[in-house]
Amino acid sequence: MSERNWRLFLLDIRESASRVLEYAGSMSREEFLGDSKTVDAVIRNLAIIGEAAKKVPADIRRRYPAVEWKKMAGLRDIVVHDYFGIDEDIIWDVVSVKMPELLQQIEWLTGELSST
Repeated sequence: MSERNWRLFLLDIRESASRVLEYAGSMSREEFLGDSKTVDAVIRNLAIIGEAAKKVPADIRRRYPAVEWKKMAGLRDIVVHDYFGIDEDIIWDVVSVKMPELLQQIEWLTGELSST
């Protein structure tokens, strides 16, 4: 089996970030937390984002430190391994504040790296 090109992991992050915003971007905090299917779908995509972030090479992560690579990976570990300890306020902050920023950064980064 051949190793997957790391640039595809950036596309995975972009796709999952887009899905998070599609699922929950127009919801209020109360609507989001009251909709278990949406919460589950968002958490699944946060896990994908974190796993993909771990697979981006260290030199790329160092070159673009404004992207919160470690926080993405850390959140993935929480939602996968400590799912009973998930803090709803943190998830909501990620959805409502961090995700739009992340999507913008990743879209810029994929454009930047496509020319290299």
